[in-house]
Amino acid sequence: MVNMSEASPTRGFTWKLLGAVLLLMLLAACGGNSGEGGSADGKGGAEGTKEAAAAESPSAPEEGEASGELPELRLNVVSTGTQSLPAYLIEKLALDQKHGFKLVSVPDSGAVNGNWTAFKTGQVDAIISDWISLARSVNQGDEAVAVVPFLGWGNGLVVPEATEVSGLEQLKGLSIGVYNRLAPDWLFIRAAAKELYGFDPEKENTVSESAPGLLLGLMQEGKVEAALNYGDLNNILLGMGGYKKPFLIEDVMTQLGLSTDAPFLFYTFSESYVDAHPDTVKAFAAAYKEAIETLNSDDAIWQDIAERMKIDNETTIELMKDNARTNIFTEMNAEMEGHIEAIFEVLLQEAGEKQLGIGSLPEGIFRQP
Repeated sequence: MVNMSEASPTRGFTWKLLGAVLLLMLLAACGGNSGEGGSADGKGGAEGTKEAAAAESPSAPEEGEASGELPELRLNVVSTGTQSLPAYLIEKLALDQKHGFKLVSVPDSGAVNGNWTAFKTGQVDAIISDWISLARSVNQGDEAVAVVPFLGWGNGLVVPEATEVSGLEQLKGLSIGVYNRLAPDWLFIRAAAKELYGFDPEKENTVSESAPGLLLGLMQEGKVEAALNYGDLNNILLGMGGYKKPFLIEDVMTQLGLSTDAPFLFYTFSESYVDAHPDTVKAFAAAYKEAIETLNSDDAIWQDIAERMKIDNETTIELMKDNARTNIFTEMNAEMEGHIEAIFEVLLQEAGEKQLGIGSLPEGIFRQP
């Protein structure tokens, strides 16, 4: 294990900066392993009864409507990184008020599966979740649906700039650090390496699993020759100089014949909340879409984002901007579910039902707002 205080100063690595970004990344979502846990219906007690009654009565006004107050939507929100951006922009630009609801950002606990814990115990109405964790949760008896598509496949591999590695075929024999050996990212790399280039990285490479933040230190210390990590953390490393990104996971998926026109992360709601508060859910989807359109078109907003995240490296900011604009989705379309089914089949074939935690995707887990 690398002692973070001993990282080489020659790279100018700013661990304070990392600490801020890691509040997001030691998470959840992009790891594909964030949703395991016991069953719960996401609502409880009087609140659940109230929403169930509202769902049975189509004419019932949404909460707050009768009093003239805006209905509230409680969203589990991480404090920094790409996953924090939609909620930040919705609140900064008052898009929730514009679209007729009040967004209440509930800080994520930072614990493993903390998003699902908050959801199952009724602390929030919506969370960001990957669809594998969603499927596991539904199979365990929880009522949850993916409603608003969010983030795609922007994670990738980083290597020292001097290395000759420029593609997946050149990884054979290298020491590789990965943030999660059961994450879809690593499963795609294994599947493509075996199918297209005739080697299994788990057998012909030295593979070590480490926390995302520690992978940065391992790369700096030369303890691994390549690192598979979250996009935001890769961008910090790339911004420092001396490193390059041979490929993104979306490139590997394309090599496998899969479409990347489907996200991995969705905004997920309980079915009872969607049924009881359809207008609020639609309003959130509209506010979210407008926030992402601003993110895609307004360069000035990125200076605010950089200040908020305490990032002063211009290269890192540009990389984050490009990554967000490439990998964030704005709305559901008819093809997404089919693409996800095809992606799931590759993951199931590579990992197996026991390791993946599910053998099929439940029906009805994707829903238009």
